[in-house]
Amino acid sequence: MPSLSRFPVAFPSWRKIKPAKGVQYITLEEFLLRTRQGKIWIQKFEGTETDRGNIIPQIDALIGTAYNLVNFNCEHFANLIQKKVSISQQVAAAVAGAVIIGIGLLAFGGKRK
Repeated sequence: MPSLSRFPVAFPSWRKIKPAKGVQYITLEEFLLRTRQGKIWIQKFEGTETDRGNIIPQIDALIGTAYNLVNFNCEHFANLIQKKVSISQQVAAAVAGAVIIGIGLLAFGGKRK
């Protein structure tokens, strides 16, 4: 089991600070160093202390899982741990937007004067 001074995070491979290892345990200092140049978003854990202890094996099972912008990004990871559902509202919104744009182009793109 990890020490209380290490936190699970999922880092995208496009960060050039050091090679990405997907989901991993890092120190708070490492986290702050990696995120110093960009905005960060921290999702508070909504469970009890008992729930917190029970998710450690779930996190351990995800260690090394590669980051994927569409299928397994940081939001997927946070929702999987907290809500047991791997979903990203950001990805869903982007897909919906692309579909709407595609329909608009199909409907109005061919009608040129």
